[in-house]
Amino acid sequence: MEPDGKIGNLTSFRYDKEKIRDILAKMIIVHEYPFRMVEHAFFQLLMKTLNPKFESMSRVTVRADCMKIYALEKKKIKALLGSVDRISLTFDLWTSNQTIGYMCLTAHFLDNDWNLQKRVLNFISMPPPHTGLMISDTLEFKDVFPRYHERDPNYKAVPSYEDWEKASKIMEFLEVFNEATNVFSGYEYPTANLFLPEVWKIKQLLELTVVDDCEYMKAMAFKMKDKFDKYWGECNLLMIIASILDPRYKMQLVIFCFSKIYLNEFEAKMKIDVVKDAIYDLYNYYVEMHKSQQPSQTNMNSGPSGSSNNTSLLEKNKTKSRSEFDMWAQSVESITPSKSDLDAYLEEAFQAPLLVGCDVRNMTNDTLTILSNKEVIAINQACSRTDPLGVQAKKVRMEGDVE
Repeated sequence: MEPDGKIGNLTSFRYDKEKIRDILAKMIIVHEYPFRMVEHAFFQLLMKTLNPKFESMSRVTVRADCMKIYALEKKKIKALLGSVDRISLTFDLWTSNQTIGYMCLTAHFLDNDWNLQKRVLNFISMPPPHTGLMISDTLEFKDVFPRYHERDPNYKAVPSYEDWEKASKIMEFLEVFNEATNVFSGYEYPTANLFLPEVWKIKQLLELTVVDDCEYMKAMAFKMKDKFDKYWGECNLLMIIASILDPRYKMQLVIFCFSKIYLNEFEAKMKIDVVKDAIYDLYNYYVEMHKSQQPSQTNMNSGPSGSSNNTSLLEKNKTKSRSEFDMWAQSVESITPSKSDLDAYLEEAFQAPLLVGCDVRNMTNDTLTILSNKEVIAINQACSRTDPLGVQAKKVRMEGDVE
């Protein structure tokens, strides 16, 4: 019966127990509700009120349903990634609604429609503290601990002078990691060209700390260095090439970093040569791939039937001196080939590109107007070298759809 007294349309309804269980499990996963919630008296009362046929379930049942969804989604991700050629892996620390810390591994890739996709592949629990910020805060109040001991004799865990010295050294050590983390987390989508300017400092710090006089610092650095070197050896070439393709850095950043990381000059030069060989191999690979995708020169030159006769006529009328010049020019070109685009790029002076922090495929007209403004483009963004007072802008707040 409608409010106006009219009889509305009647539709049949079939209670689907399995569908209700599936929705409940997904609700608990998405909103991070505890499994025990389904056993709460008022939750069951609510569900019974909505539909008297609702059957109560235990937290054990709901947990099993959640694991089934996890297994199903895992199969879907495996099938999806099977059709992807290139994947970028990132990790980050985050805290759940229950204030539990996790380290999460995420895959970023482009689908067949060139849409950016990301999927969580794995995560592990990370006990606090997650950073050195807690140590930093504690050091500021180190004088409070002995005073608290004077007021409360039951407080026995008063840090000694040696403990504070250790904490201070560890804080200085972790500061480099904190700076790198702030740089990476300051971008919604951090790109690989940002990594090397920060990561090289971490490697240098580990190399110096493993020969430190303090045994506890040396022991800590050894464990970190073993893990760092593994990923440095596997991933460093990727981030180095990405930094070279940043016109603000090119090869100069690599030369600078390697001279700091590898104290042996011969080793540094050898590593730089490896990088040069890699980027030229990559360039040549794409050059050859581009050539293979272009129409053949024969087809491009093919034209009307009279064209070959015209060419023969031109060759016949060519003077001897012109022919000799053409032969000389060909020999010179074979001896001193022209520079490639990569050579020209690496030899150019540093440039300050316009860095765009939005999706150019979906930018608004207002954003396009700003980015196409000649006065905006003319601003030199290489502030670290030419404008020491320049500070890179970042998003402060959102007001509706406006940043």
